[in-house]
Amino acid sequence: MVSARRKREEDGDEKKIGGGYGMTESTAIGTRGFNLVGNNHKYSSVGLLAPNMEAKVVDWTTGSCMPPKKAGELLLRGPGVMKGYLHSRDATRLTIEEDGWLHTGDIVYFDNDGYLYIIDRLKDIIKYKGFQVCALNTNFYNLFIFNF
Repeated sequence: MVSARRKREEDGDEKKIGGGYGMTESTAIGTRGFNLVGNNHKYSSVGLLAPNMEAKVVDWTTGSCMPPKKAGELLLRGPGVMKGYLHSRDATRLTIEEDGWLHTGDIVYFDNDGYLYIIDRLKDIIKYKGFQVCALNTNFYNLFIFNF
């Protein structure tokens, strides 16, 4: 008798759950959920950096770049990053550096293979659709279902 899992694999119905990362200010693009490719299953990762995106992890007090496996604030830069907040130069100046780096407020680290891991937030409160929400009540990343 064929097991249910083997039958799903043979029928092509085997689904895998992966993660991705994005935020409104980066037009929802940050990473792609390739954390389940091949035998390299990194379930706690939100995947690899998306094409045309640059990222760096910096110490949130000194601004110095952190090496792989060291946590710091995630900064993103790329063509999808917003130019600024409408009618709010002060908020824009605090969020986006002059050279285009977007401060996400997320505490993350990259592993040696380039996979991103989100571990915390700098602020306890985030804004969602005009409401202030405790970050602990939200999901840090989106889940996607892949059909490999």
